[in-house]
Amino acid sequence: MTMTDICRYTGKKILRPSLKLIGAKTKIRDLLYLHFPPHQVYFEPFLGTGGVTVGKERAKFEHVSDLNDYLINYYQVIQHRPLEFWDSMIHEWAELTYYGDPLLHKFCFERWTARVTETKDDLERAVLFYLVTKHCFNGIWRINQDGKCNSSWGGETEGRGIFDKYWLLQVHKRIHGVQFSHRKYQLSLLDAEVTGRKSDTFVFLDPPYHDCATTYNGEFFDDGDFRTMAEALEDSSYKWLLTINDDPFIRDLFKGYSMIPHSVFYSCNVKGSERKKQPELIIANYPLDPVPPNMQLQLSFS
Repeated sequence: MTMTDICRYTGKKILRPSLKLIGAKTKIRDLLYLHFPPHQVYFEPFLGTGGVTVGKERAKFEHVSDLNDYLINYYQVIQHRPLEFWDSMIHEWAELTYYGDPLLHKFCFERWTARVTETKDDLERAVLFYLVTKHCFNGIWRINQDGKCNSSWGGETEGRGIFDKYWLLQVHKRIHGVQFSHRKYQLSLLDAEVTGRKSDTFVFLDPPYHDCATTYNGEFFDDGDFRTMAEALEDSSYKWLLTINDDPFIRDLFKGYSMIPHSVFYSCNVKGSERKKQPELIIANYPLDPVPPNMQLQLSFS
């Protein structure tokens, strides 16, 4: 895995976060950026891997949040203690890669999953979270009802995309000044409403897919949650853009707003037959222009 992607529309390099979690928007970041409005203040209340924030142009003020406190702790450690993170991460990873026996690889991974929820040390927790998400099956980070990590071993150690020191420091540099919070999305929308009356405020939302069996960090995001979110976005003083899977419920809920359909390759399904392009929507409360013909994709999704 390389440190950057190449924007398929402009040819510019886009920094990657080097974090693997299900539902990441790495494949469509460049498409999303085309539709981002100019802004001074940026909120992202469903941070995910952080790939959209890490890759976007810097705003004057950036506040990102998520319900996953392991994720927020990870970025806070990268932000304030990058060299300590690096030394600890390389030590842990070397122990895994030292063994040639795949059974010992799995044993090492299972020790990580046990320790990540037991440790009280923020640095250790950040390192273990990173390594578990890089080596678990399909980037599925899971915490069970007992508060234990039960992510499944991905079965491989090669090609996991572990970043090098320079890459880590580039991520550290990019997130300088970003405010990270472990909180519910409603609080970010309330803050955006306050600043939206005074400045060019923009909110990017990447909520869980509608009608998805996977929980959002232990909580199901059901139809009622989508309706509550839609109500909070209605008549907002700030501009917002939402990316979500395309289905009749979503189209009806957000009818009257600008919508652009597109497709993205889903690669995380257990069933091979379901790993294919699926329809999605980009929705916003401001006009969305189709991609100009001279900026059409040069590369297909893969």
